[in-house]
Amino acid sequence: MEFLHGLVVPLEFFARAGGGGSSSGGGGLGNIFVVLGYVPMHLMTAAFRRQFKQRPALFVPLSIVSWLVFALYAGVLITFMGILGWYTAIAALLGVVAGLYGLFTKLRQSTAVKNELQQAAAEDPIWNEAQLIDFTEAAFKRYQADWGTFNTSAIQQYTTPEYYQHTALLLRVLQSMGRADSMEDIHISAVEIIAMDDEPGSDHDSFTAGITARAKDRLFETQGDKTLYVDYNEFTEFWRFVRSGDTWLLAGIQQQTASLAAANAQIGVARAAFFPRILLGLTGGWQSTAVSSLFSLPSALWSVGASALEPVVAGGRIHARYRQTQSIYDESVANYRETV
Repeated sequence: MEFLHGLVVPLEFFARAGGGGSSSGGGGLGNIFVVLGYVPMHLMTAAFRRQFKQRPALFVPLSIVSWLVFALYAGVLITFMGILGWYTAIAALLGVVAGLYGLFTKLRQSTAVKNELQQAAAEDPIWNEAQLIDFTEAAFKRYQADWGTFNTSAIQQYTTPEYYQHTALLLRVLQSMGRADSMEDIHISAVEIIAMDDEPGSDHDSFTAGITARAKDRLFETQGDKTLYVDYNEFTEFWRFVRSGDTWLLAGIQQQTASLAAANAQIGVARAAFFPRILLGLTGGWQSTAVSSLFSLPSALWSVGASALEPVVAGGRIHARYRQTQSIYDESVANYRETV
């Protein structure tokens, strides 16, 4: 049963990142169990879960469909694969449970971290867990508001110099493309301190908070206010803070699942404009899960009309924008190197 070790990783990663990452755990047969068992069932039921979270009335019918499909699929696996089919069916069962009920996506704080927090708080009140959670929620909402209004001067006040440079560069690229991203109706469902580092002297103290939330994430063109994409799906992020005196500075944001607009793909964002545009989902506080929309029915129709011709018609303008983005990046890197 060694292969089960590799099954507890949420498979939305593969859907949103387009694959990627090397597998770990069982390897060999374990990979077969994951690919043939866990993956297809998880992708199907995770898609169902996104639907009934938006329309609760669909929960019962989609749950019934999920278990019927699993039963049929498990029967086929066992019939044609024998004992291997049983193991693959178990993997498929885990995929159904994980996708349909979000079993492996909920934030959990380990006992070790909880004990470390209690011990640190007894010696230094800045480690009070409730205060850290309140601080994280406030920083989360503040960052979303500042990101949506391109308020880099405000962002600089509560981020590390390195992460400020990173954020400012992303915003300059987004702004140069005439686009903006807003986060409205933010609802935070869970915040957990999942890692901490209490160093002697407090100069290198840090903690990481997991945040699960839902919001109306709208990517739009600044001229004309044309909406390009709207996402209401729940997401999870990991925010890392480092200590600065009696407060904390945001040092990084990592997505639980990768997305089309990876945070470090600044130049790739501009280069993507050379190709037929499906969607450019660049956001800040959380990356738009635009890639998931590629698997929806409208996308499956392969709309290749005027939008596909845009790179040809506007090639000169796009190329100039790419050169500008490249120069912005080079300038930012040079400026950063001068500060360190």
